[in-house]
Amino acid sequence: MAWFDELPETITYDNNGAPAPLRDHPFVKESPDLGHFVNKAFQSHSEVGRRIPLRITNDAEKEQWRKEHLPKLWDSGVIPRPPSDPKEYGIAKPEKFPEGLNWNEERAGKLATTLHKYGVPKEAAAELMQLHEEAVVESQEYFKTNYDDAIAALKREHGDKYDERYEDASRLVKSIFKPEELTLLEQTGLANHPAFLSLLMKLAPLAKQDSSVIPGANRGGTGKMTPEQLQSEIADIMSNPQNPRHKLYMLGDKATMDYIDGLYRSVYGDGKVIIS
Repeated sequence: MAWFDELPETITYDNNGAPAPLRDHPFVKESPDLGHFVNKAFQSHSEVGRRIPLRITNDAEKEQWRKEHLPKLWDSGVIPRPPSDPKEYGIAKPEKFPEGLNWNEERAGKLATTLHKYGVPKEAAAELMQLHEEAVVESQEYFKTNYDDAIAALKREHGDKYDERYEDASRLVKSIFKPEELTLLEQTGLANHPAFLSLLMKLAPLAKQDSSVIPGANRGGTGKMTPEQLQSEIADIMSNPQNPRHKLYMLGDKATMDYIDGLYRSVYGDGKVIIS
């Protein structure tokens, strides 16, 4: 009887998720006696300890271990080798980047530098970018759906006055906000946010009656048109496909926009208000 046959069946090891008697393991059966087995197990344990130290007491030892052993692990294919330069990650603006979002090259460079700092494999960076792109696309689609629904609600609320009040709201914004404030509104997306538009479209008709808010307001009859005629003319341009200026307006034609601004100035003037 071999020495390992005397080992109790209760001494087991994990064999693919199921317990199995340790005495049946080849590592045990290869030893002719208990002394040989103990010595072999000790030597194996010592070899593993020398290759992968279990106790590293300071950062200098950690760095030294990385320098000595990580290249061996890379060369053997045990772990993927990270790029030698952050630029090798190839982080660039995706071809199908959502419209309306800004791509920041500086931030992309910082991401590549961070990935390189922690030794992230190039393959992992590609997967992370894919996940990020999917998350951005999903959030953009969600925002667009909610935006479209909110704008539709505004159109139902204001009915045939929607285009007129939208234009009035745009002029109100230019009257009460400074250029740097307008830039901030545009950069944050607040300028076109339905909730912000809703507020302005409710305030704009009131602001038109107060010259302290919109310069030249409440000056009906002082220009070539009355305020009512002005609103009728502009509403027709915005909503009547038969109007020769309608299509140009929908395309954002500069001459048409200048024409509309000219109509406003002819009725309301173009004085400026200094807000302290």
